[in-house]
Amino acid sequence: MHDFPSIQGIIEKIAPWITIIILSVLFWKIPVWKTKIEKSIEHIKENLEKLEKKYEQIHDMLLGAVDVQLVKRSSPLTLTDFGTEISEQIGAAEIARKYAKILLPETKHLNAYQIQEYCFKYCKEELLNDLGESNPSQYELIHTVAFENGIKIDKITGVVGIKLRDAILSISGTSHSDIDKHSP
Repeated sequence: MHDFPSIQGIIEKIAPWITIIILSVLFWKIPVWKTKIEKSIEHIKENLEKLEKKYEQIHDMLLGAVDVQLVKRSSPLTLTDFGTEISEQIGAAEIARKYAKILLPETKHLNAYQIQEYCFKYCKEELLNDLGESNPSQYELIHTVAFENGIKIDKITGVVGIKLRDAILSISGTSHSDIDKHSP
């Protein structure tokens, strides 16, 4: 017989070295693969965010195309028939009466046009927070009516703004026609 080691013996001698080399390559490659996967995931997230923004833009454009008008573009501003229905559903007159008494001192120095603008600004920026604290059921009702009718909340707060303007003008003894006597 020859003194040549058997193939099995050779494999047994180099197997640990092959294992070390394979593990070294894997340990060297795994972070590279991990980085590539993380970059791919980040890229996918960025693309999903872009798609979401585009979807929202398209959604808003479509809603704008079939936008429901609650307020007539006349002077002074008044509710449409649908605006009147929404007003009744949410109890806008009741809300307006309550807040007119509270806000009257802040509007005493304002002219009719300024009162209108103040009411719209208050309803858009503060009303829902105030209602959420003082009357959660009415707050929920406004959101429910908005949802069920596919109307943005700011449209509904505009309805309350008109009712609030009317209540403050009534309490202060100011005529609606006085709104047109003043410019912005």
